[in-house]
Amino acid sequence: MNTRPTYNDPKVREAMAVYICSQLCKWLDSHGEQYDKDEIYNDVVKLARYCSMSEDGYYLCSKIESDFGYQPDTQLVNMLDDLQTHSMSALDSIVADWVKENNIVPQFSLNQKVKTDTDYTGTIFEIDCIHGKYKIGTTPARLRIVPFERVTLAE
Repeated sequence: MNTRPTYNDPKVREAMAVYICSQLCKWLDSHGEQYDKDEIYNDVVKLARYCSMSEDGYYLCSKIESDFGYQPDTQLVNMLDDLQTHSMSALDSIVADWVKENNIVPQFSLNQKVKTDTDYTGTIFEIDCIHGKYKIGTTPARLRIVPFERVTLAE
């Protein structure tokens, strides 16, 4: 079994690149600019490889300006501002596929006392079988979301 996908997984980075490319192309279209979509995609892949998913539209536009020579405006900043939301959605989908492909199932049940690999001990209040995660806490109001593979039975 391969490891759980993370934000740095190549599939997530590719999803980021596709999203940034689509937004940049829409912006160029709205300004009547001519462009080569393959060339833009290749440039954006480099950007997506190194940028954080939490970058906002302003940061991405400053990189697009300095690295690729475009002159972004407020419209493009706003278009790219939801990269984090889009990337998290892509990661959720990739993790769900990974869970299914690797037949990841919960080893523990609701209300069992468990311990995480960071020595946090709590009770399982919810089980997310789609993403392979438990919601663990000392009360239902204070929960931590922890992947199945990072949990053991508490003694």
